[in-house]
Amino acid sequence: MLKVFVESLTKNYFNFKGRARRKEYWLFHFSIGIFATILVVLVGALGLPVEALSAVAAVIGVVFFIPRLSITVRRIHDISLSGWWALLDYIGFGFVILIFCLTPGTVGENKYGPDPKGIRRHN
Repeated sequence: MLKVFVESLTKNYFNFKGRARRKEYWLFHFSIGIFATILVVLVGALGLPVEALSAVAAVIGVVFFIPRLSITVRRIHDISLSGWWALLDYIGFGFVILIFCLTPGTVGENKYGPDPKGIRRHN
């Protein structure tokens, strides 16, 4: 799990090309949730004011904005759709992105790259 998270933050930080498996997408988001929870607990344990929690949330949002967008674009590519669909998440249609990210990827290669599961389509 940590390996997926670290790779998404280093190797794939600005990578909007290719495809991402559901596993990679959901482990990335789970890891962000764990990281944010640890930071919130740490802020609370230090007895910092509520405003500090808002600052922590803002920093997390800024730091993870690009990696979250890039993994969402690659996940949408896995179901053979344009990454531009990811913008729906920012205009109030996040449920559509949720459905896309729960949908199994295209088996075999599509126009966005090879199957990240390594499965080839037999014709």
